[in-house]
Amino acid sequence: NGQLMYLAVRRGEEPLRVFPDELIREYTITVTRPQQWYLVPGLAAAFLVRLGEATGEEAFLQVAQSYVQFCDSVADDRYSIPQSGFFGWAASMLFAATGNVNYQRIASSVLANLVARQNSDGSWSQPSLPSDLPGAKTDATAESIILILETLDNLEAGA
Repeated sequence: NGQLMYLAVRRGEEPLRVFPDELIREYTITVTRPQQWYLVPGLAAAFLVRLGEATGEEAFLQVAQSYVQFCDSVADDRYSIPQSGFFGWAASMLFAATGNVNYQRIASSVLANLVARQNSDGSWSQPSLPSDLPGAKTDATAESIILILETLDNLEAGA
C-alpha cells in the first residue's frame, strides 16, 4: 500500500503479516512513525547494489532503489538517528552506481548527521542496533567510522 514496509517477510514457511503490537518496530517501517530501523532496508539495498554489480542484473539495482526511496519518504528523523547510517551508505552506493543526485543528497544528509553525533572525545555513543553491553561505545565508534569512510568513497566515485 506504500505506507508500510515489512522487515521480516517469513517466519518459517508462512508469510509474516501478524505479530504482537509491541513488536511493530522490529517488523515494519511505516511512513509516519519516527525512530525506526532504517538500517534494515539500508543493508538490504546495499546488498542488492553489490549483487546487481556482480551479476549485471538491473532488477537488483531497481529493488535497491525502491528500498531507499521508501525510506526517504518516512519520518523526519530518517537522516539523523543512529539507525540511519546504513540507509545513507546504501544511498551513496546508489549514487555511485547511477549518478542520481537525489541519492547523493540523501547520503550527504545522513553523513552530516552522523558526524554531528560524534562525541567530543572522538567516539560515538550509540550503534545502529541499540545495546546495553559495555562495548557498545566501541562498536558505535567502529561502525560510524566505517560508514563515514564507505559513504565518502561512494560519494567520490559517483561524482
